[in-house]
Amino acid sequence: MGTQMARSNPKLDAVILPPVGSVFLMPLDDGRYGVCRVIRHGAPFSDTPRALVVASPWIGTGVPDLDEPLLREQLVLNHHSWNNKVEAFYAFDNVPADFRLLGEIAPTDEDAKLTCSTLTRWDSAPLQVLLQWRWDNDRNALLAEEQVDRQKDGAAALEKQRRRQEYLASVTLAQLRDKERFATWEGSISDELLIVCRHVFQETIDSLLEFEGKLPKKRMVAALRECVLRLNDLDAEHEFIETVEREDLCQEIDEIAHACGFPKEVGVADRWRDW
Repeated sequence: MGTQMARSNPKLDAVILPPVGSVFLMPLDDGRYGVCRVIRHGAPFSDTPRALVVASPWIGTGVPDLDEPLLREQLVLNHHSWNNKVEAFYAFDNVPADFRLLGEIAPTDEDAKLTCSTLTRWDSAPLQVLLQWRWDNDRNALLAEEQVDRQKDGAAALEKQRRRQEYLASVTLAQLRDKERFATWEGSISDELLIVCRHVFQETIDSLLEFEGKLPKKRMVAALRECVLRLNDLDAEHEFIETVEREDLCQEIDEIAHACGFPKEVGVADRWRDW
């Protein structure tokens, strides 16, 4: 496998493990504070060392004393669809800058028995601490806010879909030929690989622009198939296509199908993609 164009994963870069027993004060979105602790190093599903973090049910407006019994308890989640799960995770990133180290508490016997298969960010802890407190103490207001958010999200999604359909109805192959693709990929894959991906689409569109008048559907399908197969080969060599890249690539391929005069063609890449 070539390495010069491989993805650099920021999740794995320069992560510093706080000492076992470290206790952190976390700011919550409502202005109060929560607490989490490091109870172990390592991860059963990874060779990369991780800090196992567990949240406390304590919430307050100031700095707690380390003798506070609640700091040694594990927060159990039962809000929404959680079914009595301890808020614990292996952190793949560094401690956030706004977390404050309070000192150390030796892991408890209960901590030693805890098993965990969750890998996520430190920011998960303050989110879950506040959600669980609101579920227990302010549930009606929480559910009302979430309903308003869902309505706003639904309206925004419909508006986004409307704008997308307007764009697809008028887009041409010539416009797509000059489109600057994948700007959001910059920094996550190498410049060289980014250029190669853009060339794949430009060459695909060039092959379709050679036809004057109505484009035969078989020719369009053949060109898009070749495009996807080339992307398959690139990903097999460099392993760069993840969720964001997959969605972007599928969207670009569907745009070409629309510009070719086949507006009902959607999910075209699914026929041949390996990613």
